Amino acid sequence: MQVLHITEPQHVVEGPGPDPADPPYVVMPYVDEMQYAYAAADFVICRSRAMTCAELAAVGLPAVYVPLPLRGGEQRLNAEPGDTGTPARLEARPASTGPAGLSQVAVP
Repeated sequence: MQVLHITEPQHVVEGPGPDPADPPYVVMPYVDEMQYAYAAADFVICRSRAMTCAELAAVGLPAVYVPLPLRGGEQRLNAEPGDTGTPARLEARPASTGPAGLSQVAVP
């Protein structure tokens, strides 16, 4: 297993320490060519922006959507079960964007 954690340029996220037992963990502020990230992925944990949901449905990747609880909750609506076209779970708990928050979402 390996982790590619894509943040936004304004967010700084520290990956876990260099423990040899941990999987490789790469943090990037942005990816220009997402098709390569999707091609390498088996599973995605992400916010549920409209284009993200559409892209994941197009490539058929299973996902856990963690909607950002702002602006009237439209991200939650984007990820409603059945609307994404892929195996997906809608995570109601807000998660931190660091490794600890991601592990809370990935492990039920």
